Amino acid sequence: MSPRTVSLALITLLVILGHPGTTESQEWNTPPGLQLDPSLCGGQGGGLALWTDERVPGRTRLYWARLAGSWPSVHAVPLTDDPAVELRGALAADPPWGLAVWEAWTETGPRLHAVELPDPLWPSTVNPTPVTPGGWGIWRPAVAVAGSVAVLIWEDERDAPGDLYFARWDRGRGLRDAGGIPLAVGASEQRWARVTRGGDGFLAVW
Repeated sequence: MSPRTVSLALITLLVILGHPGTTESQEWNTPPGLQLDPSLCGGQGGGLALWTDERVPGRTRLYWARLAGSWPSVHAVPLTDDPAVELRGALAADPPWGLAVWEAWTETGPRLHAVELPDPLWPSTVNPTPVTPGGWGIWRPAVAVAGSVAVLIWEDERDAPGDLYFARWDRGRGLRDAGGIPLAVGASEQRWARVTRGGDGFLAVW
């Protein structure tokens, strides 16, 4: 059976409410169609969710929603109007702003795209910024936000499989490092990088 014949009718989001020892899970049913690769981060008064969604036949795009208030008052909208296939999105926020990054696949291959999430982090459709120009493989991006700066990390095959690159993004100004900067390159392959804010800067592992 081809993976494309397998569909999920819903995304299940487990929401932790209250204090430790007092939890409540709630299930959010989305429209029929394949939904995969969810990402979650904290936001003002709740959280933000991002995922790849095929509710519209022939379109594979990212949707995002703010998880706050009474359930199911969750307003999900497409993140962009880009015709590219949008996969493996990641997002992070330091209210009142945030950043999303993902693989944007076209007939010429994948590019890394990113977008600054609008203040006050209420879902709307926005225009993406290319981080890489395309022409080689890019995989599994990760992002972290601290203050007015975000850091993006991804697997990059411009020179060799398994290299890691990174770029910085300044709130309100956009991408600082077009195309990216080598982070970890060499004979061994670096995979599944993660990044988070730490102290006065950022921490990355892979």
